Amino acid sequence: MLITNVTTPSSNGAPVSVRIEGDLVTEIGAGLVARNGESVIDGNGGLLTESLVETHAHLDKAYLAELIPNPTGDLMGAITSMIANRHVMTVENTIERGGCPHLDDDAVMANAELVNLAGDLGVPLDLHADEHTDAHRTSLQNLAERVISTGFEHGVTASHCVSLGMQDVDTQRATAEKLSEAGIGVVALPHTNLFLQGRDMQSAMPRGLTAVKHLRDAGVRVAAGSDNLQDPFNPIGRGDPLEAAGLMILTAHLLPEEAFASVSTVAREVVGARAAGPSVGAVADLMLTAAASVREMIAVGGPRSFVMRRGVVVHRH
Repeated sequence: MLITNVTTPSSNGAPVSVRIEGDLVTEIGAGLVARNGESVIDGNGGLLTESLVETHAHLDKAYLAELIPNPTGDLMGAITSMIANRHVMTVENTIERGGCPHLDDDAVMANAELVNLAGDLGVPLDLHADEHTDAHRTSLQNLAERVISTGFEHGVTASHCVSLGMQDVDTQRATAEKLSEAGIGVVALPHTNLFLQGRDMQSAMPRGLTAVKHLRDAGVRVAAGSDNLQDPFNPIGRGDPLEAAGLMILTAHLLPEEAFASVSTVAREVVGARAAGPSVGAVADLMLTAAASVREMIAVGGPRSFVMRRGVVVHRH
């Protein structure tokens, strides 16, 4: 397959063509000519990038905002509402995954149990960690130390990590360095945490976001996810990772290219997916957007002209 007349983030606005063979990108250039029998897609001058990755989403709760209200608008209000209305959801459409050490009476013991369980099963570990703004109640450092001491090697992701953003700079840096040493990826979830966190602090209200800058400075892979979609935890949302990227620009002070990476390149690293995008040798997980730049793509949030997964077009607009 040959995709013609597109720009890429690295082509500096110049149109190029991209050849796909199997599930890989094999050639990129301005003068590529279609081979006999080769299918061709005209990109119409659009921006060809790697496709997006959702690192953290509760699809079991999506679109429940009208059915299950959250009158208090905070985390425990959402949890209480979900528990009270559990009867309206069937077992078939509700499957809960992951652990939440911060909701346990003993977060340190919860870390130990969950790391040991994942180790016994030989599977990666994805935790909801420190989803609150209490600077005196944290478990991230302990999680990192436990991963290091046990030699856990299946991959660990810590999502939310809100209370780290409430720590002093020295503590943020020390924790970030320990997370980096442990190889733990972090997923920031601005949609939900901006909505749920900080309601009890009306003066100098916290952003409800983890310490993105110091984590990235320490070499921690920081991705962004959508978390909740029109439910008691977040009453709005489009289900588009570009929305999370936009929030990372506004709330975490990332530049547009960095924010895009948080829902694409870095997100792939966090979930353990292969490198993808318009680059020779990369997996052909691609999308085409009618935009002149990554910044414009995030700002407008328009539809993708097509989405390709492993060399196969799975969506056209």
